[in-house]
Amino acid sequence: MSGLLTKLHSSTVMSKNLFRPALCFALLTVVGCGKDAPPHPDGTHPHADGTVHEGHHDGEPAANDHAAELEERGAVDLGTITLGGATLALDATGPATPGTSVTLNVRITAGTMPETIRIWYGVESGIGSMKAKGTPHDDHFHADVEVPEPAMENAALWLEAVASDGTKKTGSVSF
Repeated sequence: MSGLLTKLHSSTVMSKNLFRPALCFALLTVVGCGKDAPPHPDGTHPHADGTVHEGHHDGEPAANDHAAELEERGAVDLGTITLGGATLALDATGPATPGTSVTLNVRITAGTMPETIRIWYGVESGIGSMKAKGTPHDDHFHADVEVPEPAMENAALWLEAVASDGTKKTGSVSF
């Protein structure tokens, strides 16, 4: 009986010694992978909001009817602004309704992509507003911007672009 217990104990220790590395490997594999992206046609790429765009990954960007795409998504075209040598095209997922949050898409259409973009809705000083830092993707940024409640008088959408050398440029667009 003693021999059987020794055998069971040694196989349990051995199982634990093999089990732990296997478990660690499995966890790293699962945690590192995330969800598989849904299939999409060649020459296109999906975004976090579920939209699929042409170009960007095959060398030359494909022709893209941006206005039609915005209309299809129910987005609001906010026009362009030039900050620190970069021309930025802006659109939002909806109107600036007090007490809501809107997702802003900031595409770089000319010039050098800023290192960082911060966006807020309100007055230039940012008092009473929550600044959002844009998340970069390829040639554009995304940011969720909160529209303060109650509504602010003379409010606008403000952008601060920070270049790689640290210089900051600020400007606004009507929204």
